[in-house]
Amino acid sequence: MWHYADELADEYKGGLEALYIQRNKLKAQLKKCKDMSSNQKQNDVRLLGGMISDMEYAISWLESAREPGSKRGISNRSRYQRTQLWAEIDMLSMQAYRMQSEPEGRELTAEENERMDEILSILSEREREAYKCIYAEGHTYAETAYYMGISRGATQSLINRAKAKIQDKLDAGQIQMALKI
Repeated sequence: MWHYADELADEYKGGLEALYIQRNKLKAQLKKCKDMSSNQKQNDVRLLGGMISDMEYAISWLESAREPGSKRGISNRSRYQRTQLWAEIDMLSMQAYRMQSEPEGRELTAEENERMDEILSILSEREREAYKCIYAEGHTYAETAYYMGISRGATQSLINRAKAKIQDKLDAGQIQMALKI
């Protein structure tokens, strides 16, 4: 484990001990009295229990350098589980759109325009808009989300759905990738 994680784990352990002490004091007070404030103290004990659980989780993560409860780290996954085969469609299709919008770039041929329209026609209007913003215009997910008036996560979902649709059509052989760039 690296040096700063050791220091952070030690600090968390000190904080964890303080939380245990505080929770035990509240539990002792609850046993002694049964007045109106006992409901608040019970809630405080539950809250401290949640904090203790979170601290133990964080300490476990810091000490093992992997997510607690995870059976396999990313490094142990097979090559196919950690690889996405997406380079060609993104690179080829969106380079063509970028070249079309740049003054020094060449114009797309009629055949290339037809192919691009064919590829993007399988997407919904929102998916197409997000896909063009990200890949053709080079905007970030946050910029695209702001432009479209949706959250960043929704933008990511639109892009993931668009990629899946295009990949499905490519795999089925319904779209031919023959753009010449």
